[in-house]
Amino acid sequence: MTQVKGTEVPTEVFENANKDGLAYLLALHEESTGEILREGRENDCWDVIQKYAHIGMEVIEQWMRDRPTDNDGVDTILFHMKSEANRLISEEAEDSPITIKV
Repeated sequence: MTQVKGTEVPTEVFENANKDGLAYLLALHEESTGEILREGRENDCWDVIQKYAHIGMEVIEQWMRDRPTDNDGVDTILFHMKSEANRLISEEAEDSPITIKV
């Protein structure tokens, strides 16, 4: 049964893709204890997902406001994805030990 209230993310988005474990993992990370995984707290786990989805959409909406000429948002989202990937690659390169092959 779909649990949708207003603009919430339906649970099926995760369940149908066998990704519902991600929802529980994020909830566990958010609360930092295993209590949120106890029986009867499933709605609390999904509330965490709703919060992450809402915050993510706010970020994307700000990106779109910053680039109003990108009508469909594709270029804007790809730009930010590429920027984040480059940042992660740079961080990884900084953390990697330098090896010299002889």
